[in-house]
Amino acid sequence: MQAEVVTVAVLLADGLYLLLQEVHPQPRDAHGTPMPGPPPTPVGPADGAATRQVDGSWSLRLDPALWPVAAGDVITRVADDRRWVVTGTPLRHQVAGHSDVDYVAVTAVQDPPDVDRGYPVRSVT
Repeated sequence: MQAEVVTVAVLLADGLYLLLQEVHPQPRDAHGTPMPGPPPTPVGPADGAATRQVDGSWSLRLDPALWPVAAGDVITRVADDRRWVVTGTPLRHQVAGHSDVDYVAVTAVQDPPDVDRGYPVRSVT
């Protein structure tokens, strides 16, 4: 009997990430207007990685320990306090028998966004 060979590309973590889970769905009054709910619940920190996409959005890969993640939740990188707001539907990827490579795929926008002023930014030393 031959051993099963599994090939998986792994994106290594670039830091620790904290998830602020919002209440879903958001509470509404009798007229359907969104009302302030309870404060978000912090989850983590856990390993993850963030990559900027060509269209300006961000692709984040997070440890499944942060699951569940939903649109509207806020993710913060602990090292530099960079924040993202989750958009779309996060996906939990699981590889049978190889939990080391499980991850949550998230699409998000940076909050606040980086501003392109149309000229190079130089640091003053």
